[in-house]
Amino acid sequence: EIFKHKEKIVTVSKLNEDEIMESYYLVLKYCCIFDEEDIPENVRKQAFGFVNEVDPKDAVFVASAMTLNAKLWSGDKKLINGLKDKGIDFLVQTKDLIDKFMEK
Repeated sequence: EIFKHKEKIVTVSKLNEDEIMESYYLVLKYCCIFDEEDIPENVRKQAFGFVNEVDPKDAVFVASAMTLNAKLWSGDKKLINGLKDKGIDFLVQTKDLIDKFMEK
């Protein structure tokens, strides 16, 4: 997903290519990659129920976070607001991460 939005990241961050790649490395070294098939069917269905009116393609991301009991990092305002309206609180936005990073 972050590679899909690389041009926007470059524009907004004003980082050069090397800095972007270093940033990707720093982010990805903390990411967990696993097979969608490892997500239990009941979790997939629940996640789809949360996002079907917002963007059904996001169900796999929500289901992954639910399966891993992890935060879901998103800048998608429509998704964030749609999930918040349903009481979902495991979201984190880029601003939250920057604020947390700046605390250190």
